[in-house]
Amino acid sequence: MSDTLQAALDRQRAAQDEQHVRLIRLREVLAKTGLSRSAVYAAIQAGTFPAPIPILPGGRSTAWVEFEIDCYLRERIATVRVSRKGGAA
Repeated sequence: MSDTLQAALDRQRAAQDEQHVRLIRLREVLAKTGLSRSAVYAAIQAGTFPAPIPILPGGRSTAWVEFEIDCYLRERIATVRVSRKGGAA
């Protein structure tokens, strides 16, 4: 995971203490990101995408923390916009 994403996640986690935490399943992660299942898991392995957490301790069912996915999307948008500005100059 990039330093920028990690910093954003740390800030969000601090703010999240006072907000409702929502877990989302793979289907919603795919819908929010537009990525395929294999792309999500490849990005997790590469350390560039938030990993899911077990819903129950020791359980097999997993879900993602929604604000971590939202942070990932914000970072991707910012990265693309910055690179476009840099390339257009």
